[in-house]
Amino acid sequence: TYVYLFQQVSQPTQVRYGQKENLLDLILTSDDQMVQGIEHLPGLDISDHLCILMYLHVYTQTEMDKKPRLHYHKGRWKEMTIHL
Repeated sequence: TYVYLFQQVSQPTQVRYGQKENLLDLILTSDDQMVQGIEHLPGLDISDHLCILMYLHVYTQTEMDKKPRLHYHKGRWKEMTIHL
């Protein structure tokens, strides 16, 4: 967490027969709770790298403009000018 990033992968991701397993893949997040789970799946074809399936919780925030807006285009202008 030196740069305030969290490494999410904790198991080896490269497996070679007869050699030491290595953790080569990184998933870095700014929030430790962002990743809900990680699965290590078999590699594709003849690759010695495992596939990583990550369950990610994405936080969204929508900001509503709380300032009231006038809708001049909805005004009944012809009727108003009659009353002037």
